[in-house]
Amino acid sequence: MDTKDSLGGIKCPDGLEPCNPNASPANVYCVDPSVEAANTCPITDLKVIAADEVSASEAAGYTVRDFGGQKLAFSRLTDNKPLTTMKLTTSQPCLNPFEQPYSPKKQYLVGEMGSMAN
Repeated sequence: MDTKDSLGGIKCPDGLEPCNPNASPANVYCVDPSVEAANTCPITDLKVIAADEVSASEAAGYTVRDFGGQKLAFSRLTDNKPLTTMKLTTSQPCLNPFEQPYSPKKQYLVGEMGSMAN
């Protein structure tokens, strides 16, 4: 059995390898290396940075793009779970998904809402 290990010791199934070999066991995400891995690996961190933070962010493995008058930096190599939802707001951010705008067509990922009783 051919497997690739992350430094955290998690083995990926046959034919797959970890996006971030430095990820901890809880954050390993495996991809098919025959597909361009840099584009199939999920974004694991995203931040808006000032112009003077660009060099340090790029040195830490972030990709930096212009975003209006700001800079948007993202990485696929931080030791985090993949981002599944993002909301930009000019007000205080809210981590409670129940307080996001309601849409009857919105579908949540399994476990995203915790255990909900009807």
